Amino acid sequence: GRAFETGQVFRVGDYAAWSGRALTETSIRVAMAVPLIWQGKPIGALALTREKIGYAFTEENERMTQLFASQAASAIENVRAFERAQRTLHELDTLTRRLTREGWQTYLNENERDRIGYIFEADHLVPLQENGQSEHEAEKTFVQPVVLHGERIGQLVAADAEMEDEELQTILAAVSQGLSAHLENLRLTEEAERRVNELDIINDIGQALATEVDLQKILETVLEKLSRAFNANIAYAALYDPAQQMIHIPYMFDHGKAVLDEPSFPFGEGVNSTIIKTRQRIFINQDSERRLRELGAVPTVSNDAMAKSFIGVPLISGENVIGVLSVQDAEREGRFTQGDVELLTTIAANVAVALQNAQLFVQTQKRAEREAMVNLIGQKIQSATTVQGALQTAIQELGLALKARKTVVELTSKSGQDDDLQKPKKVTGSLPSLEKENI
Repeated sequence: GRAFETGQVFRVGDYAAWSGRALTETSIRVAMAVPLIWQGKPIGALALTREKIGYAFTEENERMTQLFASQAASAIENVRAFERAQRTLHELDTLTRRLTREGWQTYLNENERDRIGYIFEADHLVPLQENGQSEHEAEKTFVQPVVLHGERIGQLVAADAEMEDEELQTILAAVSQGLSAHLENLRLTEEAERRVNELDIINDIGQALATEVDLQKILETVLEKLSRAFNANIAYAALYDPAQQMIHIPYMFDHGKAVLDEPSFPFGEGVNSTIIKTRQRIFINQDSERRLRELGAVPTVSNDAMAKSFIGVPLISGENVIGVLSVQDAEREGRFTQGDVELLTTIAANVAVALQNAQLFVQTQKRAEREAMVNLIGQKIQSATTVQGALQTAIQELGLALKARKTVVELTSKSGQDDDLQKPKKVTGSLPSLEKENI
């Protein structure tokens, strides 16, 4: 310990009498410790001992031991570096295998398949069915795993080949190796192209959203672009009105045509209500008609057929779900992928912010117009010089501003109690009659 702490050679002539000894019951009588130095820092110590007093270690012993300790320190560090390199390689290999496994699993998931392949039999090439195999009973079959980075991603099968077994195995192994590498390159290329295409779509829609504040024009632009980008014949946005508990579809792009007259419907049942209530996406690619009907979906007015493929994602702004963004194919199943779901989710986040901003803009604009109207009426009232003139100006300007069928102003000598004298009250039926004694 002393040699390691100080980095200096430490010798003890009488170990039994030394106060710093760590071993109390030992036959050691003479000891010397030499530090193991690597790049100027101690990494350990080399200890030499003798069991007879009078045989102390000499300076020559010390010099030789230091020389050996220097070589030992270098050898130890080399072993440690090799072990670190091996651990790093193992970690990289584990990471590569995991990424390979996840990459191909994602590829299959996006294609809504557990496996993808083909069968060549009787000079015919046909797709491999999910649960189908050749009905031909083979006498001799060889199976060669298709392995990539240590992960099995598939297999090659040869049945009743007219070739020696050893030669067949050699060919299968060589083809498998080349196939696996090329498949990975193709998958990565497809993924890169898909990412670039997704970014183009997001940027295209983002630019459109950044330059528009009119809600109807936002929906028109976004839904037309979504229809083209997803190659979907139906795209719509359903907006949720929590105050009225209604869902409105202000704009739908249906088979290349704009639909503006979809009727509103109550919030509660149906696929859109389910998405809004759960804040979760719904992705249906197969057996869609049954599954959509189970969720309470009904055909649209413009199209009396249920969608064959459906993606619906919530429009979330802050903590609130303000609606649903959906793309559909009314004619084909299996049209969309999991990647399409993720892309639509990203777009929906941007659309929700734009819609919320558009609604705030409209509210701000209406408030400004209302305040301007009130100020204008107030200015004209202030210009009147008599009570009658003020009443006439007030009611005439109010009627013109409100575009009301009839407006009335009256002063009455009667007093009464009212729960709230500041707010207007809604009165159903005929207008209140005017008393004769009113001014």
